[in-house]
Amino acid sequence: MDKRPYSQKCWMITSRQIILCSLSTVLLIHWIFDGSFFKASNSRSRHISGKQLDRELAKLDAQIVAYFSSMDEADTGDGGAVLTASELAKKLEQLKVLQHQQAVKQAQREDLKSSGQSQRALTDPDARLLKKCGQQVIGYNVQIAVDSKHHLIAAHDVTRGGNDFGQLTPLAEQVKAVLEMDHIEAGYYTRKDIKASVDAGITPYVKPSNSSNSKANGRFSKVDFDYDVQTDNYRCPANSVMRFVGTGKDKSGHLLRYYRSYGCTECPLKTKCIKPGVAYPRISRWEYEAIMEQNGARLKVRPEMMKVRMSLAEHPFGTLKQHMGATHFLT
Repeated sequence: MDKRPYSQKCWMITSRQIILCSLSTVLLIHWIFDGSFFKASNSRSRHISGKQLDRELAKLDAQIVAYFSSMDEADTGDGGAVLTASELAKKLEQLKVLQHQQAVKQAQREDLKSSGQSQRALTDPDARLLKKCGQQVIGYNVQIAVDSKHHLIAAHDVTRGGNDFGQLTPLAEQVKAVLEMDHIEAGYYTRKDIKASVDAGITPYVKPSNSSNSKANGRFSKVDFDYDVQTDNYRCPANSVMRFVGTGKDKSGHLLRYYRSYGCTECPLKTKCIKPGVAYPRISRWEYEAIMEQNGARLKVRPEMMKVRMSLAEHPFGTLKQHMGATHFLT
């Protein structure tokens, strides 16, 4: 175990868009996790992907076919002017350039396929094209954990993930190891992260995300249905009971329990509850859904936890990027 003083072993840069709090009997210290994209020394022109190469090869193929066609027409005199020796030499040179580009991109595509990668940065092979909230950067996703008392970075990580999902537990475990702590409180919203955090002795404080298609289309979403743990039933907004009807798994392999209601045909809220063509509403419940509900209950008691991350974890990234020359113009 690292025996250096706390002030000496907390200078490092770390990562993850999460909120963490460490509890002691004397002092409450919040550990804030956040992530930010950092550009690599790699321009967009020096980045390739399988889809991009397919598009460029199709374009080159069409150009090469057009060159051959124009030269054939010149040879036969059908519909085209006869090329002079210098014009023909120029076209042949241009054709060689296109064929060379074609060979290079075909080799890149084959190499990409054989490596099992979908993209590659040619100048900095470790970097990736990252996308999040409309932002695109060829670089890295840097994650940090900052404490609220000393504003020191206690743990860090540099990843190539396009978002912060799946990052909570590894970084939280790193904080626990660095600071020799048995329990911390943390948060980032994925089922996998929250369940793994609880299993590791980490109490999550994570803002729930509601990306329901039903809500986007003006209908009720899952949050509008109340679960009764005693009866293992849901109640819909019209106060009808939704009973357990079976189990299944989602695409990620999570075990789900399904609930449905009956007699919805004459319900006055039917159009706000059921999408067209569906006879009745159905709710799915993850086998560890109670963990997510406990997280929501904690946040209702301590809503300020979400503001703590904004004030502490985002500031170090701004400072780092400013030192790297990422300044802005103000008027």
